[in-house]
Amino acid sequence: MQFDTIEPMDDAPAAEPSPSGATRPSRPRLRARDAWVLALAGAVVVLDQFTKWLVRHTLAYADSWPADWPVHFVHYTNNGAAFSTLQGSGPILVVASLLGAGGILVYALKSRSGDPWLISGLSLMLGGAVGNLIDRAFNGEVVDFIQFPHFPAFNVADSSITIGAVLLLFTFARGAESRAESKPSTAPPE
Repeated sequence: MQFDTIEPMDDAPAAEPSPSGATRPSRPRLRARDAWVLALAGAVVVLDQFTKWLVRHTLAYADSWPADWPVHFVHYTNNGAAFSTLQGSGPILVVASLLGAGGILVYALKSRSGDPWLISGLSLMLGGAVGNLIDRAFNGEVVDFIQFPHFPAFNVADSSITIGAVLLLFTFARGAESRAESKPSTAPPE
């Protein structure tokens, strides 16, 4: 799937006449790719918040289900960052999450790339950042509930951020490969 490269929003008419006859700047149009970014990020936020709500309402704190499986659902909270670092830094993490989500959103909406891997990666990272931001802003902590052996518990938002980052790395690595292949050879002719 390739997103169509649609003309930039800057190509829209610069001004629209208002009822008083004065001109005012036109509103930017939502491109199909922008709608995809917002829809995928929104779906991640909804899934993340629903699963956290379900865990809060079905598992007592520190309980696990099924207890005898190596991978199970638990009910833990984390008032720090990834892997329980920066414990008690809630306000700093809220500000950092706002800046990160804002930066991702601006980059995703301003980018003219039609690469679905890049767009998907940015969307997943945006949704994950917003999902954890909601928990930090309203609860002061994030609910973590997926537990693998010998690994810290995590949630849907964490998974989304990780998968999004892997997609971005894949996109950039693939882009570097294609640029290297398209460079003319510097070897002398035979």
